[in-house]
Amino acid sequence: MTPLGHVLSRLPLQPLLGRAMMLGTLVGVPHMTAALITVVSSDNLFNCSKEVRIEADRSRRDFCNWSDVIASVRALVEFENIVRERGEEAARAWCEHFFIVYERCVFLSKAKCQLMRDVQRSGLLGSADVEDIEDMTPDEWRKFHCSEERQEDQATTRTYQESAGAIFESCDGAALGRVDWFQELHTSSYDVEEERLLVGVLCSMFPSNLAYCEHASGRIHATGAVHKDVQMSMRSVNQNIVNRDSGFSSLGSTWWLYRDLHILNSHVSISGTTFLSPWHVALFTGARARSRNVSHLELDGWIEVRCSDPEAQVLVCNLRQEVKQALVWLSVANSHDKIACAAVARSKALLTVIGNVMLGQDPDERSVAFLKGMPKGFFGPQASEEDRGELERVLREKRKIDIQVLLREMGAKVSGNKEALVQRCADCLMDGEEQTGKAVMDFRQSLRSL
Repeated sequence: MTPLGHVLSRLPLQPLLGRAMMLGTLVGVPHMTAALITVVSSDNLFNCSKEVRIEADRSRRDFCNWSDVIASVRALVEFENIVRERGEEAARAWCEHFFIVYERCVFLSKAKCQLMRDVQRSGLLGSADVEDIEDMTPDEWRKFHCSEERQEDQATTRTYQESAGAIFESCDGAALGRVDWFQELHTSSYDVEEERLLVGVLCSMFPSNLAYCEHASGRIHATGAVHKDVQMSMRSVNQNIVNRDSGFSSLGSTWWLYRDLHILNSHVSISGTTFLSPWHVALFTGARARSRNVSHLELDGWIEVRCSDPEAQVLVCNLRQEVKQALVWLSVANSHDKIACAAVARSKALLTVIGNVMLGQDPDERSVAFLKGMPKGFFGPQASEEDRGELERVLREKRKIDIQVLLREMGAKVSGNKEALVQRCADCLMDGEEQTGKAVMDFRQSLRSL
């Protein structure tokens, strides 16, 4: 089993939801990702009874008029804020006013808190090594890599091992006691922030659940080669976009993510829909991606990603690869691997900058400075033979399959015995790419002359 598989097996989630939880951790929104997962894994928060269905649908649309899922997430976050600030009775009255089922909110809030505890125990949060690296300058990295092995925190290790059998099912959310639930609510306060990044995390939960509408004002959608005549559910907040001034009519074609697809009497409908921007589709969707060259990208056999600028096309392909690699590095760093911890620090800084740009914000100066000061590879061309010896020693302590994962993610060959893999991986890490023959000898000779 790969390192990513090991981490996913410890998370009490389905694999796609587990990957989404890891991605949410990398982009800095773990609490909101946990709320998102609990919402998409449960029934609707809003009252579905016939007597108040119209009022409940209107209330949900008031929370969010472009996503069924985000509307429920906003409602859950607001519910927790009211419980924290004004108490349970006020929260019950608030739910009644907005046609929200109070018991479902309590259940999902407890489930979310329990999920965050399980994620913490899995080792994905609070990695001291990663946070230490983020505070270092590039010159201090080499000292970090050449220093003595740190003493692992025994309490953290015990907690990490105890999580191996944690199971999070729909009935386990209520296992969190009332006192513990209140304590969790009062120790964590957050708002629905950076929702467009949160939509990217949502896309990773359902990478193949895409619907395309050629005209924004149309009602007919296509979901690949199978279904060409699909309509939105009557209960979706997006169902009536044609009749309201939402701004969608000026967008031309539109993309939608859906949670469920229903077939009844040959009629196909989708529910749990969310409006997507083109960059959501290009970066976070597609369970199967095929690329014949750097300028071609096809998703799930029916979506072709095209950019007007060739450099932008290459950038999209590279960013998708960065997101994929970041999850693997996070998995390896979970075992306190120093090289992987440095890679995770780089991934977090890169994803922070990407998020800033896509949200229309100025790039985070600290992250930009961190990335600019980063040498080529993890050690850089200025590394010494002592650095390489330390690197090879660390690699030899790893399992063969872990080294193969590192090589595969760097685009290098994975065949050969363990010692050959160690040498190849050291070449890749020190110079940023695989090199063989005379180039390696010249590189090593230049290191000796430093």
